[in-house]
Amino acid sequence: MIEDSIENNTHLPLLQFATPKVMAASEIYIPEGKIFKKIFYIKKGILRNFFVTKSGEEKTIFFRWEGQIVAIPECIFDNQPTRQTWQALEDCELMEIDFEMVEKLSENNISLIKTRLELAQKMLLEALKRVESFVID
Repeated sequence: MIEDSIENNTHLPLLQFATPKVMAASEIYIPEGKIFKKIFYIKKGILRNFFVTKSGEEKTIFFRWEGQIVAIPECIFDNQPTRQTWQALEDCELMEIDFEMVEKLSENNISLIKTRLELAQKMLLEALKRVESFVID
């Protein structure tokens, strides 16, 4: 599992290039409209992902918490700005790394290539479950 490999330092080359980020509760981490081409690991805290409706109401899409690796697919894979906002719900400690660096480091590292594939599969499955929940439930 991706989270286990980060905690157990099996991806130490990746962590060498990560930058720590500390945020206070309620702080906006990624505003709507930004092209955020980083992957981040949540060491401590909880983030929420939400969008604002035309009437100004905030709608939470999901939460991310300690031990999770997060990426914004539309930014990383399609170079599009995010349509959501990411906010710290409590004090948070993150580790960020530019996606370009991940690509470069994984060129000769099978373990990192597998991690990238696992992360992409996880994002695809989560997106499929969200779509199905609107159609089936």
